[in-house]
Amino acid sequence: MTAGTYYADTVSGITDVNTTDGEVVLGVEDLTIDNEITVEGNHDFTVFVNNSVDINAALTTADTHNATITTIYGADGFGATVSDEFVGSIYAPDLTSTITVDSDLYGAAIAGQVTVQNGKDGRVHFDTALEAKQTVPEDASIVSITYLHITENGIEIR
Repeated sequence: MTAGTYYADTVSGITDVNTTDGEVVLGVEDLTIDNEITVEGNHDFTVFVNNSVDINAALTTADTHNATITTIYGADGFGATVSDEFVGSIYAPDLTSTITVDSDLYGAAIAGQVTVQNGKDGRVHFDTALEAKQTVPEDASIVSITYLHITENGIEIR
């Protein structure tokens, strides 16, 4: 894949992603990674997934462990399984979204539920370079908490 925008129902078999000439954007229902993928270039590789992602082979960057390049966004009810090395971030903040990490994830995993399978060598290595990355567009309308009412109510049992 080279610079451009791509749409498909299901995608598998990708082997090369080259962002040297510009951003690569992919919109899919389901994404399966069965072949090792190395993202080359310094522009973003952005994937929008409606249903599920299965990472069964490594998805890395030519610039070792640069998690700012690859971002996978999941819709409500999204599910992802990381069974091989992944360099990037998976962003699916809906409460019904799940991410299961069975291998090394270099970057970040944001979802309603993130399970790191330690017995299966699951590890998340947060990339501090992501702190400067704008994950949500600046013009997005995000509800922020403006007030919290926290109380403590004591009870007496007789």
